[in-house]
Amino acid sequence: MSRAMLAYREEGEWDDCIRRNSPLVGFTPSAVVEPAGLKALLAKTRDDGLAVSDQDVTVGVAALGVAITDYKGRVRGALSISGLRESVLGDSFEQWSEALIAAGHEVSRALGCGLAGGQAADFG
Repeated sequence: MSRAMLAYREEGEWDDCIRRNSPLVGFTPSAVVEPAGLKALLAKTRDDGLAVSDQDVTVGVAALGVAITDYKGRVRGALSISGLRESVLGDSFEQWSEALIAAGHEVSRALGCGLAGGQAADFG
């Protein structure tokens, strides 16, 4: 599960995910593998509305991600971009992050996010 998706789950699910995947193993030296560090990163992702992966998986590559939510506010997926670290996190970072957040909101709105106010019937 992507960090963007996990960040919007209940915090108890963070612990369950960490427990199921322990010990946490990183692909690169930049990867966060301590449970407390991962929880802090998830909280920051939730606060910012944007997940930032800075060489966590592949050295020299960065990614940005946002959660996609449905009409009940449930996380249903994520939208992300990735590329060379300098391209994603460099001078164009604000442009990329704003465009990605706007696209995530657009997809979520298409799924009814924000329209039902959480009071819609749950049809599955």
